[in-house]
Amino acid sequence: MAPELVKKEPYGFSVDYWSLGICIFEMLVGKVPFNDEDPIKVYEKIIEGKVYFTKKMDERAKSLLKILLIYD
Repeated sequence: MAPELVKKEPYGFSVDYWSLGICIFEMLVGKVPFNDEDPIKVYEKIIEGKVYFTKKMDERAKSLLKILLIYD
């Protein structure tokens, strides 16, 4: 869920780009970038927006994900 949706703000196509970024991250790493057992903490992590990349991740993939996972 994109930060705009979590905060119940108006949104546009940017939430689709966010979702694409999350899907790509999950395909490359095998897990979502924002994870916790407590859903509220997941929402807090999404709003915070810090994504931690693995050391093995290709620099081009990191660059693409940094563009897609921007909170508009």
